[in-house]
Amino acid sequence: VYWSQSSVMEDSWRLIHGEELYDIAVDPGQENNLANIYTDRVLNLRGEYEKWWEDLQQAMAHTPSIVVGSPQEPITVLRTHDMHMDDDLNIVAWNQIQIRNGKKCSGWYELNFPEAGNYKISLRRWPPEIRNPILSGLPAKPGLPGTTVNGFSEGVNLPIKTASISLNNREVSRSVSLSSGEEIVFEVPVNNGNHQLRAWFTDENEVDFAAFYVIIEKI
Repeated sequence: VYWSQSSVMEDSWRLIHGEELYDIAVDPGQENNLANIYTDRVLNLRGEYEKWWEDLQQAMAHTPSIVVGSPQEPITVLRTHDMHMDDDLNIVAWNQIQIRNGKKCSGWYELNFPEAGNYKISLRRWPPEIRNPILSGLPAKPGLPGTTVNGFSEGVNLPIKTASISLNNREVSRSVSLSSGEEIVFEVPVNNGNHQLRAWFTDENEVDFAAFYVIIEKI
């Protein structure tokens, strides 16, 4: 956000929020605002911020992408925290408490495929390392006494009915049942280059929400 929670620093001078000026060499607690005395320095520091902001906007105009299917990382695990959020959202499920609670969010992945070919895209409710079925909850996990490791509540079993992906607006869906196991797998041909991927579940109430884990592998 423009000028929000900002600090421009030069030598011992600090311009806070574009309005308050302090010399921390003599005022480390930033109690004596000198903006009205050193107006030229305020203008200079504001100018430096404006140049930085303009440069930042040019970078922000380009959506960053995640490279998948490369020889260096043949299997890529994506999490909802890697998504670009839809415009009406301001948070995704980014920690295990939210994932266990089944926090619903939506968005897309901006991906770069360096090689064309067939790819396996797998959707999961739970982290792949715990090998838990999609249509299953998780038991509560106790904390470790005497440490900062807190416990976790039970993982919610979500009533997922279908799993879907959309790659460059080409949509494919599959049913989810008790026999589905840990993941729903799609095999799709992909050209090299940048692509947008959406991966989501639909529950029995027809509510769509992003799959918590997406695994991509070139086959």
